[in-house]
Formats: sequence, structure tokens, C-alpha cells
Amino acid sequence: MSALKYWVWLSTLSGVGAVTAANLLRHFGTPENVYLAKAEDYNEVDGVGKTEVSLLMDKHLATANKTLDSCVKIGCRIITLHDSEYPERLRNIYDPPIILYIRGNLPVIDDEPVISIVGTRYCTPYGLKATESISCRLARHGFVITTGLAKGIDSAAARGAMQGGGRVIGVIGSGLDIVFPAEDKKVF
Repeated sequence: MSALKYWVWLSTLSGVGAVTAANLLRHFGTPENVYLAKAEDYNEVDGVGKTEVSLLMDKHLATANKTLDSCVKIGCRIITLHDSEYPERLRNIYDPPIILYIRGNLPVIDDEPVISIVGTRYCTPYGLKATESISCRLARHGFVITTGLAKGIDSAAARGAMQGGGRVIGVIGSGLDIVFPAEDKKVF
């Protein structure tokens, strides 16, 4: 768990995105080495300018420790970009997230068909019904449904997949401790 705090620190530095974090990891090898580096060390890394150096000099771990405590509290685990469990499909995109927060079981998405279904939050009843039906049929045929779990089409896709006995990967931007929309709290 102690090494994870450096992964969380690096991933939560506002203004240091996935591409910059990847450049730092390539240069320094580990997030702990990134954390321990000095300002002049950061200047040697491609894509790291004065603004990023200033942000990286924030060596406070309070946010990282709070995040780790929250993960324990809500039953969440963290997979890093360097972990073997990290999905290869995701690792090979242009700017993969350096950590994934996971609650539940992560399907072996590198070996299974996965389809993403996302859409508008404000849709027609027909749109909701059609999305649930399509998602249900896809799930029955072995597809893992990936969605944002937001109100509207996203939630309908997740409900349909569960009705079809399938699995859902929710890619959310709010945090695992926040169910949005609130009306889906019973479902998810």
C-alpha cells in the first residue's frame, strides 16, 4: 500500500495529465522516484515545463492518503499501469490512465468482446427502451458492456446488460463513492 500512495499522488496532481505522467514514469521508472525528484530533474523530462515543475514540487501526500483511506472504506482496489492485471487494450491507447480504481471484479477484457454504449442524459422513453433491449441482447451473446453509468442512455445500457445476465464496466468521473444519478443507487 505504501508504494500506491505515490501512484495516487501523481494521478491526482491537478494539471499533470496522463501523457505527462507517462513521460515522467518513463524517465524516472516509478512514481516514488518522480516524487523524490528535484526541480532540476523534472526539467530533463520531455513535455514538462515550468508549470508542471511547480505542480510536481507539491510533495504533500495528504490527498493521496485520504484517497487510499476512502478506497479501503468503500471496498475499492487500485490497479496501476505497471500491474499485470492492467488491461492491455487500455494500456495501448495514447494516454492511458496511470491508475484504475476498481470495485467489483474486472473482467478479462483483453480476451472478451467489449462494447461501449454511451449517449445523452435526456432521451426519449423509446431511446431508453431500445438501449436496454440492445444492451440485454449483447450481454446474452457474451459482450461486456462498458458505459459511463450516467443518467439516461448510459444507465439504460447498464440495466439492460444486467437484465441479460451480463457484466458492466462503469467508467465514471465522479468517484466510486458517488452514485450519479442518485436514482440509480439501488441498481448500482
